Amino acid sequence: MEFMELIAAAQSCETSIIEIINSDEQSETEFKEFAIEEVQHLATLFKTFLVELDKKEESVDTLWFSASKLVYEYIEFETKYELEEDVELETIEDVKIFRFQVLEFFSSFFDESEDLDQNV
Repeated sequence: MEFMELIAAAQSCETSIIEIINSDEQSETEFKEFAIEEVQHLATLFKTFLVELDKKEESVDTLWFSASKLVYEYIEFETKYELEEDVELETIEDVKIFRFQVLEFFSSFFDESEDLDQNV
């Protein structure tokens, strides 16, 4: 996979997740807005990490994995600092769980894209 294909895959993944959120008829609008903002935030981070790793001439074969690892570390260590000071620990954990689910979607999305490329 080429570098620009990785960026396109990340964008496609972001779009797919947002479509899933928007199609959920049971969730409240406020939750959907928050979820979409979170997805956009993580997707931007992910694409930024891809670009920065590419600048460091990391192998295209490992860029997706390396960016995923950086996003994982970001979620693990930075989530609590992004939320308001008086947010309950349980809420922080819920946000982290959601973010990890988004990251998992990115990982599985890449695996599916890679499988399709190998079958062509």
